[in-house]
Amino acid sequence: SCARAERAAALTLESGEFHEAILLGLAGVFGVFAGEVTVVLRQHFADGAAFIYHLAEGTSPALLDEYTDLRDNDCLAPGLAAIHATALQDDQFQQWGPKGGSVVWSPFSNVWLYRDTTDVAAARDAGLTVCLGSDWAPSGTKNLLGELKVADLWNREHLDGAFSDRELVEMVTRNPATAVGWGERLGRVAPGL
Repeated sequence: SCARAERAAALTLESGEFHEAILLGLAGVFGVFAGEVTVVLRQHFADGAAFIYHLAEGTSPALLDEYTDLRDNDCLAPGLAAIHATALQDDQFQQWGPKGGSVVWSPFSNVWLYRDTTDVAAARDAGLTVCLGSDWAPSGTKNLLGELKVADLWNREHLDGAFSDRELVEMVTRNPATAVGWGERLGRVAPGL
């Protein structure tokens, strides 16, 4: 609700995090990771927070600069949840994997817009958590079940079944909760959750 959003904004302002939120938001919009922004982002990660960022969306090799900026500024971390990462190849996933983090896969939108999608098998094999997202309304599916259907089809027809049914379900339950640091509170069927 509006009242809840206003309270959250007020708490953010009172806690002094507003400046940091604006810096991270602008970095995410403009893809600029340098100076004060990287200091704020590294502290954000050190505090155990997640940063959800559209990274290298598309297939142009020029998009790798976004990944390189994050890597060169020590911003590849367990809290980084990269939406798309479509332009990344095995080399980048192998560099990033040991540092932790996650990729949010949107196969329908990727295939519709770019005729290709993220190499999620390479991301998983490098040690990254793979989540599934429906992207935005103009090019994504209407909900996660639709995206799950596309992911299953892509997995069977293009990835030779690299992901089990269980792994596909974890992409919409357990993995996203883990990616944003909420794994102890949701995303699993377990006592106390």
